[in-house]
Amino acid sequence: MDCEEVMWIENTIFKEDLERINRASFIDWAKFDGKTFFVTGGTGLIGYTFICALLYRNLIHHSRIHVIALVRDMKNAQEQFKSVLSDSEGALKFVSGSIEAMPHVGEHIDFILHGASPTDSRYFVEHPLETLETAIQGTSNMLHLAEEKQVKKMVYLSSMEVYGDHQSEDKISEEEVVCLHPMNLRDSYPIGKCASENLCQAYCHERGISVDVLRLSQVIGTTCPVRKSHDTRIVMEIARDILSGSDIVLKTKGESKRTYVYVADAVTAILKVLTCEGSDVYNVANEGTYCSIYDMCQLAAEKVAGGKIKVVVQEKDEGIYPAANCLNLSNEKLRACGWKSNTGLEKMFQRLIHY
Repeated sequence: MDCEEVMWIENTIFKEDLERINRASFIDWAKFDGKTFFVTGGTGLIGYTFICALLYRNLIHHSRIHVIALVRDMKNAQEQFKSVLSDSEGALKFVSGSIEAMPHVGEHIDFILHGASPTDSRYFVEHPLETLETAIQGTSNMLHLAEEKQVKKMVYLSSMEVYGDHQSEDKISEEEVVCLHPMNLRDSYPIGKCASENLCQAYCHERGISVDVLRLSQVIGTTCPVRKSHDTRIVMEIARDILSGSDIVLKTKGESKRTYVYVADAVTAILKVLTCEGSDVYNVANEGTYCSIYDMCQLAAEKVAGGKIKVVVQEKDEGIYPAANCLNLSNEKLRACGWKSNTGLEKMFQRLIHY
């Protein structure tokens, strides 16, 4: 089944997500009417859902929102957004290029969502230089664009991994001290994220650019690439195992503990902070999902796959996985702004598999 055939509003699960995002009472949608968004990472899980949520808003409320998406592969983007483009009446435009070597953007821009980033642990180890350059140079270019266009606000998508080798199970606030290892190649990813966060803070301080940083938990949700075998993220591998009836095989003991967030909730967090005054950093997490990777796999095998598959540990030290840590993110700060996350871990997987 082609990507465009299972996405957009023809798919019941995805349409429910778009409706849920648009019904979120804590988002001041009026501030987006007639505005233009520039998005990087638009073909990824969060970026795709974010763009579709904006264009769905146009369909049901005639909000006159426009989206410019920076894409590396024009053909792939056009295929993935095929049905969206047919319904968007010109509201979606692609710009071919990369965040490392930005093309000229002539249009006026009101908001920027910078979400482009590598996501594969093996890539971080095999290509640490590219991982760092993409993060730092790409974010610098986006901030320069934000300054040039004098945008109302930019949001940078960071990661819970910036908290690094955190061992306490106490809840982690945004003020927590970061503990990373500069000589560890796998840490090229969180170090790049930290450097990018610091760039955002520097631009805010020296250039007056309004930038919010979102430190995302592991994101789960409906996405076309779930069927692509080269997507090695653990959530996608679990989804494929459930669909094929195969056992879930872990390459570590799965002792790391972390929080998770459903993609629709992540998108509402982005939309919420885009309307907030000032610049800040926020954790994005469903606190009730905190558990070990092993327990998360067990839940998927027992509750979602109905016990038809099991979790098998086959430890393999490849140096591509971070050391066991505890990332129990607090979402208190974002909740204080009015944001809500009600999707539990079991429901996240059920919706992904149902989709």
